Amino acid sequence: VIATLNEYLVQTLHELSQKEELLQKLEGSLEDYRRKYSVMRHQQGLVYTDFKQQREEFSLERDRLQEEIRRIADLREQDGVRVQEYNRLLETLEMNPDEQQRRLAEMTRKMTVLRVNEKSLTRRYT
Repeated sequence: VIATLNEYLVQTLHELSQKEELLQKLEGSLEDYRRKYSVMRHQQGLVYTDFKQQREEFSLERDRLQEEIRRIADLREQDGVRVQEYNRLLETLEMNPDEQQRRLAEMTRKMTVLRVNEKSLTRRYT
């Protein structure tokens, strides 16, 4: 009976030492995984920071381009008004060359300037 108990005790101690070795290996693996996890969290933070910075840069670039588009649209509209008024002026000058027609042309030119300014102000304050 004692020999059986001794054999059982030796077997149990052997199993215990195997389990302790396995536990040490698992603890080592756990520590490695913790380090790797920490590195990945840090890298993820860097990626998020980079993404945020790029998104802000994109937003600023988009706003700048939209403002430039608005400015160019204003210029185009102003040029359209100028062309239209210059065409009217040309038609007026080609009709009759007397003084009254020239005065009308001068008034048209002044009106053109006023319309261009009006369009510019309308765009700016709307």
